[in-house]
Amino acid sequence: MTKVPTITEKNLCKFTKKKKGRVQNARRNYVNHLSIGILLQTVSSMKILNNLK
Repeated sequence: MTKVPTITEKNLCKFTKKKKGRVQNARRNYVNHLSIGILLQTVSSMKILNNLK
């Protein structure tokens, strides 16, 4: 898992302060979103590398 920057984590806490029960879920979703973005980036870069060959 990638480490979520503390600044964004603080913003996330501020964003979900109204729904205190859902803070952990929101954080988990945020981390999942990050990892999915990284996966998509690596896949697209691999496609580009394959096209360059």
